[in-house]
Amino acid sequence: MTEQDQVPGFELKRVIGRSAIATVYEAYQPTLNRKAFLKKLHPQFAKDPELRARFEREAQICARIKHTNLVDIFDYITTDEQVVLVLEFVEGRSLAELLKAKGPFPVNVAIAILIGILKGLAYAHAKGVIHRDLKPENILISDEGIVKISDWGLSLSHELSGLTLPGMTVGTPAYMSPEAASGGLVTVRSDLFSLGVTTYEMLTGKRIFQGANISETLKMVLSDHPRRLQELRDDIPSALDRLVSKLLEKSPGKRFASVGEVEERLRAVLEENPMKTDPSVILEFLEVPSATIEITPTRSERIRIRKRRSIVGASVGAVMILVAIGLFVLRTSRIHQEPEHASSMLPVDTSYSITGQAGQDTITQLSGIQPAGQQTPLSPPDKTRGTPIEPASEKPIESSRQVSTSTTAGNDTAHASPGKTPPDTMVVASDDTTTRLTYLEPASSGTCYLSISCDPWAEVYIDDRRIGMTPLSQDIELDAGTVRLGLKNPDFPPIVREVKVEPGQKQRVSVNLWDYVGVIRLNVRPWADIYIDGKYVDRTPVSKPILVPLGWHDVRLVNEFFKTWQDTLVFNRGDPPLDLNIALEQKE
Repeated sequence: MTEQDQVPGFELKRVIGRSAIATVYEAYQPTLNRKAFLKKLHPQFAKDPELRARFEREAQICARIKHTNLVDIFDYITTDEQVVLVLEFVEGRSLAELLKAKGPFPVNVAIAILIGILKGLAYAHAKGVIHRDLKPENILISDEGIVKISDWGLSLSHELSGLTLPGMTVGTPAYMSPEAASGGLVTVRSDLFSLGVTTYEMLTGKRIFQGANISETLKMVLSDHPRRLQELRDDIPSALDRLVSKLLEKSPGKRFASVGEVEERLRAVLEENPMKTDPSVILEFLEVPSATIEITPTRSERIRIRKRRSIVGASVGAVMILVAIGLFVLRTSRIHQEPEHASSMLPVDTSYSITGQAGQDTITQLSGIQPAGQQTPLSPPDKTRGTPIEPASEKPIESSRQVSTSTTAGNDTAHASPGKTPPDTMVVASDDTTTRLTYLEPASSGTCYLSISCDPWAEVYIDDRRIGMTPLSQDIELDAGTVRLGLKNPDFPPIVREVKVEPGQKQRVSVNLWDYVGVIRLNVRPWADIYIDGKYVDRTPVSKPILVPLGWHDVRLVNEFFKTWQDTLVFNRGDPPLDLNIALEQKE
């Protein structure tokens, strides 16, 4: 921890998690001999009046809703340099962590957790507070089996002034209600939709709405209807299936009107299907490492499986022959590549589109952005740091360079397959594009080693053959001479660098992929559709930065109720992130 991280009166033990605006720590308070969660606004935002007000609202809301099933607040610390929430420390795990570790839950365990969530929500709603971001990450399960709802930073209180404007979309897209996703009125029924998504995930182990990017996820929330639970599991009571389906109704008017109605329906489910659902069920589930459930296919699923098996059975003979041929080819080849990657060729993407990563750190996807090679950067890329690959249409020719990954102690090696390559060419190819590069010089005698580091990470290629993914577990052993080093990360332009290695020497190469993109941190009030170079990108709010190729870009923010904002931005290598805080103007 740095000195800037420290909070007076607390010992910071570890980082629990980070978001775009705050970090959550596990801390110890010596004066009271107790642990606590510290939710601390990032230093660069400590003077932002809107974010400070949001933290203050969260503190006031937490102070008003005291309940066993809600995370309590101990203190609110604010100075010119720091804004910190001191929250109750819960020994246990989040529901998201449990789902990842154990998969779908037994029905009675899922219901026991649902009961705890309902109790906490009922109390909050009775106090006029709507959570607006209910999801597995914000539901904590203590080691005693107690369910606690956390993170009220986006909550809405009827008694406290709001910090969002009409039409602004707030929440996590995959758990957001359709009315929230479309900028409509958020009510207690919106929390119930999020609860339905969470309950469905507890019973199936899968997220209902999971698109490739935020826009696709929001479209799924608005239009997709999940399969009924009874189609997926034989042990789901019909009444429970109907309850969850009602929670997931697209129209708020068709959902339950209150938590009390859900609790009443759930009691009816348990009367028809008696089962143990007290907190001890959760505790037993936590204590048994193997306490997971395998989903039993329903009758219709078993029929489909039998049909698939008959098709597979008819193909086994052909597959066996293909496997035998493949084994023969592999035996005669000198390549031993990592089995988890099917393609050994560098998958060059000359469009330089920036795609999102799964999970909390998702980066907004940019589809259809003009290639960096077609831009006009103010300064050319530094060739010693690597240059983007330029497209070409020549027919691929295999490379003859031999490489291996090995430690100097003589571990097993992986050699690139030999081919017949003219001495002046090397080709890096993908499914839809081929890049032709000049081969510099033949290898000289002698073995040398190449050590590679890349921020954040990349797949490593030597003369068009995949070696592995950084951080590599060992150095690359190869023949002396000049090689083409390729680095591929789907979020960044592919990089190719010429590296000359001397016999008996160890060459170190370090590449920072962030040097090859521009970073936009965008905040729009009230909200807007984002267009970059004429292509739709996403709708605000976007919680993560937008990455764009280096060069010039036209950015347009569109909201039909406000004037369109437009500007031309330029990004050069090494530029810091660009913060855009835009307040759209009302139409006349």
